[in-house]
Amino acid sequence: MFSVDPAVESALRDRWSRTLRDLRWASVVLPASVSLTCGAMLVVGAVTGAGISWPGVVPLVVSTIAAVVLRRWFRQQAPLDPARWLPATAFAVAAQLLVGAVPTFVVAWTATNGAGRGVAGVLMALCCLLGAGMCWRARRASRTLLTPLVPELGSADVRLTLPLRESRVRAGVVVERDRIEWAAKSVGFDEVRHVTPVELPVEPSPRWWLASPDGTTVEARPGPGMLIEGPGEAWLLPVQDSELATELVNRRRALWIQGNR
Repeated sequence: MFSVDPAVESALRDRWSRTLRDLRWASVVLPASVSLTCGAMLVVGAVTGAGISWPGVVPLVVSTIAAVVLRRWFRQQAPLDPARWLPATAFAVAAQLLVGAVPTFVVAWTATNGAGRGVAGVLMALCCLLGAGMCWRARRASRTLLTPLVPELGSADVRLTLPLRESRVRAGVVVERDRIEWAAKSVGFDEVRHVTPVELPVEPSPRWWLASPDGTTVEARPGPGMLIEGPGEAWLLPVQDSELATELVNRRRALWIQGNR
């Protein structure tokens, strides 16, 4: 994740350490606990009931596969994309619960009665709590790494989203390894010559910065902005913090230039 610059690694070491701890919980400890709890439900059904046939083990296998896939997905991310951590984890939770825990609970419930069903119910509730914990940990990992945004993140291998001041445009400015994207526009760093912070005045009248296919334009209101200049074109983006956004983009561009020498 880190740049070769020791100063950058030192500045991000603490938040990266806390992020890794949450990611381990979200992608290793808690998913494994869900699978173990599913296994415990099968044991309850086998011990207190009429036993479990081999098809009853299939949901446990599915739950385990979902946990392994989630872990591999986290390990293979390049660049890191914190915005996708929670959705990916929620998808894995849904797979573990709906295709793993719930069928396992039904198998255990059917195979036993009395106290065994009560224990199976408690274990099913525990699976749901563990799934919620996975989502919470994934969300906290993302917030820990990206909040607040600091210039050093521009020198790390992390996909960044810079907020815009324009509420009518939901997506922000996405800073990738080799380009900048916003709305339907993508500009590679090979097209960028200068990135500078600007302050948009009240006068003259606001300049439009985004046009939709039907000709509707979105104007940049007075306030901070980031000017991206290319060989024959320039793009004005009304970001919330022009100085920070500019430094993040310039650091990422410098990292790209360094990697393409």
